[in-house]
Amino acid sequence: MDAIPQVAGVIPRFMEIVHDLTAAYGRAAWRSWAEAETAVTGAFSPAVMAEMETHIPGWQKMTSCEDGQTLVHVCSVFVAMLGSDYYRQSTRDEQSLWEWVALLHDLAKAPQPRKRDLTHAFRSAALAARILPGVGFPVQVAYGQMVDAWVALVETAVCPTPTGLIQDNGQLPAILDGIARMFGAGSAAALVLKTILLHHSFSPIPAWPNPAVLTDAEVRAFISPALWRLLGPFLAFDSDGWDMYEAATRPLHAAQVEACLAHVEQLLSS
Repeated sequence: MDAIPQVAGVIPRFMEIVHDLTAAYGRAAWRSWAEAETAVTGAFSPAVMAEMETHIPGWQKMTSCEDGQTLVHVCSVFVAMLGSDYYRQSTRDEQSLWEWVALLHDLAKAPQPRKRDLTHAFRSAALAARILPGVGFPVQVAYGQMVDAWVALVETAVCPTPTGLIQDNGQLPAILDGIARMFGAGSAAALVLKTILLHHSFSPIPAWPNPAVLTDAEVRAFISPALWRLLGPFLAFDSDGWDMYEAATRPLHAAQVEACLAHVEQLLSS
């Protein structure tokens, strides 16, 4: 695998901010969502936001939705991740991949009041596919010829339902094939993109159902053990990025996520 670009090498101020937030959380300097909003808002000055947009196009649009709740969540995911055993006990390469996933996984999310954005994982992967080469991930020769059509495919891979749009998992074979052809099968960039693409394709917590979950057959078809080593723990980081403000339900939800991870691991090993 090629050398993996470091988030800290591309946008060092961002990693300084999330490490500071993690240290403050460890000191119990903030514990509620409201306190997190104050801490995050204070850290992201206009100059920092402009720098983020330079390297991560779409960042400022993401942070403008719903009073910046996605920015608070992304930072919360980093805090949950940096403090987790999964992260601390992993290799530096694995940590770097998770950092890129955490940074980009909700980049295209556009929540509305009392309404979830159920197609944001696919759209965020589409944005990430354009961003990764610019931050140092290598591409295949086919990238320049394919990326526009691939992005269009991913962004339009939706199914209408009575309650709104959901992701169209029927398009996954073509989408995943495109990732392999543009970035190389099994490459670091491919693992990052697939994790972003599929992070909303499971429903580990019954209270937060996702209507477009992968079937067991799709899990076996689309998820390799190498991908699951990145994707599985990220589901825990993403969930805990919300649960860290809910002391009453956090242990239950953590157990439900672990049960989901164990089920997928069993599928992949059988």
